[in-house]
Amino acid sequence: MTYDASIPLASDSPGLFPSQAQANFGRLQAIISANHQFNLSAAASDGYHNLIVMTQQAPTGPLAGVGRLYVKLIDGSVQLFYMDDLGNEQQISPEISIGPIKETGTALLNPGQQTLAFATPTYDYVAYATAYINGFPSQNSYVLVRTGGLASAFLFSPGGGISLAPTLFYTTNPPDPNFTDLMVKNNEAVPLNIVWSLMINRTT
Repeated sequence: MTYDASIPLASDSPGLFPSQAQANFGRLQAIISANHQFNLSAAASDGYHNLIVMTQQAPTGPLAGVGRLYVKLIDGSVQLFYMDDLGNEQQISPEISIGPIKETGTALLNPGQQTLAFATPTYDYVAYATAYINGFPSQNSYVLVRTGGLASAFLFSPGGGISLAPTLFYTTNPPDPNFTDLMVKNNEAVPLNIVWSLMINRTT
């Protein structure tokens, strides 16, 4: 039996609707118990949250004097958002959207060979990166910037060492001219093990 908000009527005696009353109470208990502590007898934990299950929403625009916490589908997964009373939306999850992430890698490269260091995501970011030859003090450090689909690598700390430090650079990846991957290249005349590390701070 389903929930019926019209039961009981003002003229009804409780004995006239026992099955519907039981159904209503059962439905209320099931709803409360879904996310909250439901104790059959009074306890200090009455009504405490056990977890919060949220259905997807897409609020828009300001709502004076209140904030809204909700989830919606982003890039194939359901993520958490907050909207303030001015209608400004902030993505809270995943962690990659709110805090720096670290990417590292290593590869044995032949002279002049290059390989993918980081498949740049669709969001904008500023990153700090270092590429060096394992076992030698030869390295270059960079500030990496991706904004509006375009990316640049700025060398800010050239390294010394045997000759040329390994380099990091963005390369256009057809067919989309705005999509760029970060590459690392061995500039030496002999095969070397190249190591790189990036600390990425999302800006959108």
